[in-house]
Amino acid sequence: MRTFATPLLLIFILFFSCKSDKAHTVLGVVNPVGENNPIGPGPGSGGNNSSPEFQQAQALVFAPKCGDCHGADSSFGSFAVWSEEDWLTLSGGLVVPGSAETSPLIVSYLDPATAQNPMPPQGSPSLTSSELDIVKTWINSLSDGGGGITTTTMPSDPQGQRRVAAIDVLKLKCANCHTNGGSRGGFNLENVGGVNLVSNTVTDAQWQAASFGGNALVTAGDETQSYIYNTLIGSGGQPADMPESPQTPLNQTQRDMIIDWIKGM
Repeated sequence: MRTFATPLLLIFILFFSCKSDKAHTVLGVVNPVGENNPIGPGPGSGGNNSSPEFQQAQALVFAPKCGDCHGADSSFGSFAVWSEEDWLTLSGGLVVPGSAETSPLIVSYLDPATAQNPMPPQGSPSLTSSELDIVKTWINSLSDGGGGITTTTMPSDPQGQRRVAAIDVLKLKCANCHTNGGSRGGFNLENVGGVNLVSNTVTDAQWQAASFGGNALVTAGDETQSYIYNTLIGSGGQPADMPESPQTPLNQTQRDMIIDWIKGM
């Protein structure tokens, strides 16, 4: 069973880390930086031994949403680049394995509907429902049976993991317009030829069989012949058409997730 740090200390740290220089000094005491307690290979990496679910949360939520205040070189504390092990052993119970709905990280900080001390702080964009779901999926995938933390939901094969990563990007960047019931331009990723292309059970074969406006959504091994790639990333020097404002363009990590998935088919 894991040994956790004092919960009240970490709660104090999270609440004040963006608000006072004095708190920044306190944060440095428990921040897992240094030769004897490394934080992993670098920002957004989550460590070499992290679960795929955590790598998703790290790359798509923690690094981009928390990195400005809590990156590797920040005096505010490097929560954004903590490894999975760090979160489970140093968070003071903020993460309850297998139970996102009772995890203080969600309830008290990240969920705008319930947060008493919202993070990101006021003045910064809150997590979207898709981003919150990614963190919840990570927490709910964890189980602690006394012999350590295991994960239970991510596909075991590498290509399946790449597909889930790409779909998470689509859920983030296409939300409301083309998912969550949205069908702008007649295109709804949840119903393409009767198939929900952003479901947890969709296959690469179903994606390859799908098209829109006569264009193949993905062409196995060739992202430049894939409608999804050309629309979200651009091709031949042409800029991407999507997502539209106020959504921001895909960052390099998100682009790589789409490309790696298509190339892996």
